[in-house]
Amino acid sequence: MLGLSPGTILPAADPRVVRLWRLRLIVQALARATGAEWVGLYRKVRRGGASSGALHAGAAKSSAAGAVSSTASDGPDGGDEGASLVLVKEAYVGSNSRPFFPLTEAFAAKSNNSTVAMTRKTIVYHHVDAVHLEDEDKAEDGDKAEDEDKAEDEDKAGDQAKAEGAEGAGAADAVGDSNPYYVCDTRVQFELCAPIVDSKTGEVLGILDVEAWRPRHLARDGVLLALQVCQRLGEMGAHFAGDAH
Repeated sequence: MLGLSPGTILPAADPRVVRLWRLRLIVQALARATGAEWVGLYRKVRRGGASSGALHAGAAKSSAAGAVSSTASDGPDGGDEGASLVLVKEAYVGSNSRPFFPLTEAFAAKSNNSTVAMTRKTIVYHHVDAVHLEDEDKAEDGDKAEDEDKAEDEDKAGDQAKAEGAEGAGAADAVGDSNPYYVCDTRVQFELCAPIVDSKTGEVLGILDVEAWRPRHLARDGVLLALQVCQRLGEMGAHFAGDAH
């Protein structure tokens, strides 16, 4: 698919090192094939603990899934009480960037990476600036509504209403700063973020992130290639999750 040999290994190396080296080869090959400036692979893990697959219910010895599943004794996310799931960057090419992403609803509101890992849905932004412009338009509409409310309040309640209106204007300014796109690099104009789903269990093992400095960078064939990489990694199951021995 990317011109890589499945049997390629590093002689006499730790299996964990070999695994990361192979992931590095994959992102390098995909970057060359697509011309993208940034390509990265993230794995879902429980922060401060084992990988997702090692925590699969009753799977410490026999799991081939590499995915988290809640049990009666698990916390809200599955696994130990108080533990938190995150995406950890394991291989990438391009500029330095954030090494992990919390898998929480609060963070997903600002992050494609977290959203994709939590929803299993692929996200493609063909023109990132268009997202910013849309958000600015919404903020501008919000400012106009706040101004109208402020004027009405001033007519009814005098100075006290003026103070309340000022607070409302401050809230509108905050809306203007809340863009739905998490900006790691202002040069990014195209992004594809896709889940890596275990082909046997349907659980999310991680994500693939592809970014480029030009809008509409990937055509249909490029998008399909990236999704094919995710599919192949999902077929690896525990081998991708780092739980196979």
